[in-house]
Amino acid sequence: MASSRAHGALPELASVLDPAGIPQQVLTSLPAIARLAAARSVGTGGRAQEPVDEALVDEALRVLYRYSLIDLDRTARYREVRVHQLIQRATRESLGAGPGTVPESLASTAAASLEAVWPEAERDDLG
Repeated sequence: MASSRAHGALPELASVLDPAGIPQQVLTSLPAIARLAAARSVGTGGRAQEPVDEALVDEALRVLYRYSLIDLDRTARYREVRVHQLIQRATRESLGAGPGTVPESLASTAAASLEAVWPEAERDDLG
């Protein structure tokens, strides 16, 4: 993800989800990708860019893992992405919404991302 704003959008989204584990499919759901794409387009001046897709999100996750900002476990069944609570808190505080608050659009995107991948009938251990 070329734009530094887009690099920040993925940790922002992860900062409001479960620190113990986030299924990668939540971060690659349509609502999440739409938010990442919108963040990436900020300040581009209309220049054409590679579209945001699952591969690009995966690449960004690998970068965050290399910088030790997340733990990425590809062998886990559902909780592939873990983020330390201090990193989540620092990320949320950098949003400027005030202590203990999260921008409504970020919370809505997180909820929509979860809803997009949540199974209709909870027949497995994800539920």
